[in-house]
Amino acid sequence: MMVAPGTCYRTLSALTLSVALGLMSCALFLSKESRYLSSSKGHATEADVKQHLGEPAQITSDGNQQTMWIYETRKYVQEGTNNAWTTIGSWRCETYSLTFDEQQILRDWTHEPRTC
Repeated sequence: MMVAPGTCYRTLSALTLSVALGLMSCALFLSKESRYLSSSKGHATEADVKQHLGEPAQITSDGNQQTMWIYETRKYVQEGTNNAWTTIGSWRCETYSLTFDEQQILRDWTHEPRTC
């Protein structure tokens, strides 16, 4: 079977474009907090995080010289479409748990949606 010249190239180009657009669209669903924390893990200090996210709602410390900061957000969803995460005209609440090491560097974080 003969394939027209350029068919494989066009197919590969379309596939590459589709994957790139799919990955970029994921960023639209990430909160500003999640985008910041993802880019800051492993190098941001407590002062850096406080400058970007403000004062945490709670600070705790464990016996291993690690500090945990808890942030709680509550946002009203006014625009967009109904989806699995939120409904237009509803509240979206989230909890972010951040772990800092003994040098006050952000080492890990988690994000949990919660009931408002």
